[in-house]
Amino acid sequence: MNAIEVDRILMVATADMRVVGEQLDRLRSEGYGYMFRRSGNRLLCVENGKCYKPSALAIDEMFEVMLDDWSMYYIYAVSDATGIARGVLGECVFH
Repeated sequence: MNAIEVDRILMVATADMRVVGEQLDRLRSEGYGYMFRRSGNRLLCVENGKCYKPSALAIDEMFEVMLDDWSMYYIYAVSDATGIARGVLGECVFH
């Protein structure tokens, strides 16, 4: 791999991560302030410590960014039935 190829890969990765950051900022401004992460077969809300069954949360919006030829980054805006726990779950998937 030469320097030009490396520069191109870095430019694309930087642009993609900027898009991810912009989407996260937009979702936070729309009230999706909590962060969720996987915990076994449930989703843990980091801020309130509550674990949710996936069926207890709705996916309100999904955004995907191709990071490279082998991986995608997904951002999910999720909320519980009450609308109180609204947040973001991010996940990287390798092909």
